[in-house]
Amino acid sequence: MTRPEETDSQIRSAALAYLASPWHVLAFAPAMERTFRADTLAGRLRRYRSFGLVGILIYMAYTGVDWFALHDIFPSIWPWRLLGMPLITGSVIALSFWRRFQPWCDLGMVGATTLGTLALVVFFSLSLTPASNHYYGGVLLCGVYLMFVLRTGFVPTAWGCGFILAGFTLALEGLQGVDPPTRLVIAAVTASTLLLGLAGLYQLERDERRSYALALLRRMDGAALAQANARLAQLSAVDGLTGLLNRRAFETRLHEVWEAAATTGGEVGLLFIDVDEFKAFNDFYGHQAGDEVLRQVARLLDAHTRATADIAARYGGEEFLVLMPGCSRHAALERAERLRAGIEAACMEHAASPVQGCVTVSIGLATQHPASGVDPAALVRAADEALYAAKAAGRNRVMMPSA
Repeated sequence: MTRPEETDSQIRSAALAYLASPWHVLAFAPAMERTFRADTLAGRLRRYRSFGLVGILIYMAYTGVDWFALHDIFPSIWPWRLLGMPLITGSVIALSFWRRFQPWCDLGMVGATTLGTLALVVFFSLSLTPASNHYYGGVLLCGVYLMFVLRTGFVPTAWGCGFILAGFTLALEGLQGVDPPTRLVIAAVTASTLLLGLAGLYQLERDERRSYALALLRRMDGAALAQANARLAQLSAVDGLTGLLNRRAFETRLHEVWEAAATTGGEVGLLFIDVDEFKAFNDFYGHQAGDEVLRQVARLLDAHTRATADIAARYGGEEFLVLMPGCSRHAALERAERLRAGIEAACMEHAASPVQGCVTVSIGLATQHPASGVDPAALVRAADEALYAAKAAGRNRVMMPSA
C-alpha cells in the first residue's frame, strides 16, 4: 500500500479516527483519502473494464427487444443502441489505460451509464406502443448495474441517480395512455429502488473503507512488531559495551563461515586478541576508564573489519576475536600485525603496564582449511594457544602455530 504525504503516525491517527467516526462519515481525512483512492485504483479499473464490456454487450443485445416492443421509433433509436452508447462507454474503458485519466474513471463510468439510462427514458417517452410503458424496468436494471456491478463511488453514483430520477420524472409526466395512479406507482417504485440501492452502495463503501483502515493498522502493527523483533535480535547478538558481536553470535557466524569454506575449499583465519595487563589498568585507572579502553579497541577493530570481509567480536572480558573468511596464513599475519601496531599507535596511556607506556595487545593467529568432521572449535583452540604463546613471549606481539 502506498502512503503519499503521510507519516506512519498520521496514517494511524487517521485510520483510528475513521473507525471511531459515526455512520454518516464516508470519506477519510484528505491525505488518507488520496492514499485510499491510489491503493484501490487498480481494482476499480479491472472492474470497470471487465463489467463495462459486459454492460455494452447486454445494452446492444436489447436492440432485439426494441425491434419488437418499440417498432414505431426503432429506426431512430437503433443507432444509439448499437453505436452511440457502446462508443461512449468503450471510450471511457479505453481511456482507463491512460494514467492521467484513471483518477477520473469513476466519473466517466457514472456519466456513461447515466447517459445510457436516460436514453431508455427517452425511448419510452417517445414511443406510442403499449409495451413502452414497461421500459421503466430498464431504468431499474441500469441502476442495479451502476451501483452493484460497477460499484462506482457513492458520491458520483448519487449524482448520476439524481439526474436519472429527474429525467424519469419529467418523462413520466408526459407519458401518454397511463393513468395518474399507475404513474404514481411507477414513480414510487423507481425512486424507492434507486434510494435503497444507494443505501446499499453507501454501506458497501463504508464497510470497504473500514476494512481498509483496519488492514492499514494491522499492517503497521505487523511492521512495528517485525521491527521490534529485528531490534531484539540485533540486541541479543551485540555486546552491550563495545557494539561488536557477542560470543554467542560470533559462534553462529563462525559455523556459517566454516561450512561455506568447507564447500568452496577456502581457508579461514582467526585472531584471538587480549589487551595486555588489563587488570593492572583497571586497578590503576578504575573500571570506567577500563571500559573506555575496551570501547576504543573495539572501534579500531570495527574500522579494520569495515575495510575487509572480516568479522570482529568481543569474546569476553578484555578478549576479542577477528574471523577472517578466505584469508591465507600470510595475509592473516599481515592483518594481525597491522591491528597490533594500530592499537599501539593509538597511544592510550597505560602507566601500570610493564610492557609499554600505552595500551597494547597480544594476538594469537591460526588458519585452517575446514574439512568434513572437523569442528570449528579447533580453530579457536589453535588461536587461543597461539595467544598464550604471545603472552609468554613478552606480550605486544603476534604469534601463530608453526606451519
